[in-house]
Amino acid sequence: MLDIIHVYIDINDNEPKTIIDTFHQYCTKKNIDTNNLKGGFIYDPIGNVALSGNWLKDQNNDLSAISEVLLAASNFNAFSILTINAATYCNGGANVDTQIAFALAHANEYLDLFKDDLILLEKIIQKTEFIFGVGTSYFIEIAKLRAFRSLWSTIISEYTSIKDIETKIHAINANLYYSNKDIYNNLLRATTSAMSAVLAGCDSLSILPFNLQYFGQQ
Repeated sequence: MLDIIHVYIDINDNEPKTIIDTFHQYCTKKNIDTNNLKGGFIYDPIGNVALSGNWLKDQNNDLSAISEVLLAASNFNAFSILTINAATYCNGGANVDTQIAFALAHANEYLDLFKDDLILLEKIIQKTEFIFGVGTSYFIEIAKLRAFRSLWSTIISEYTSIKDIETKIHAINANLYYSNKDIYNNLLRATTSAMSAVLAGCDSLSILPFNLQYFGQQ
């Protein structure tokens, strides 16, 4: 039911362009207008290094593939392309200040890579989405997302004169704060995190199952 739902496809792979081409072929076969689809392709090689310590293939190949991904996804007008996974830093135990700093530095690496090609740079900025982990410190988490939007706008202004660029943020409650021994308490923690994200103005939200840690130990 691609016409009524947002769909996100993880293309963090050695051959991201191949995945996009395969999905486009599927949509063509099913007579689905890809320009009207909502969602995105999840590509973040730097985020993969932050999470696992490894590139998808190698540094040069992964970063040069960004321009190929943009071209391959040209038929998906409403899709984001780069999805900065800043939730890694939250789940890694970083405090709020550090999460914001790392997320900004993470995304800025991509902008700096294409700073000499203004047309490509502006496309990347417009096609970038962020994933943030949200903890249980209610008001601080609200302030985190709002502060990030403001700071990211400041960074964008140093690269381009385009105004009113939407900063898309997907929030997910951080599993770092989930309890292993009292799993029903996680219902309250998830609610607090979700409310913080909504009041902070996230564009979309995922809530992890309250018994995630329990089943992870089985």
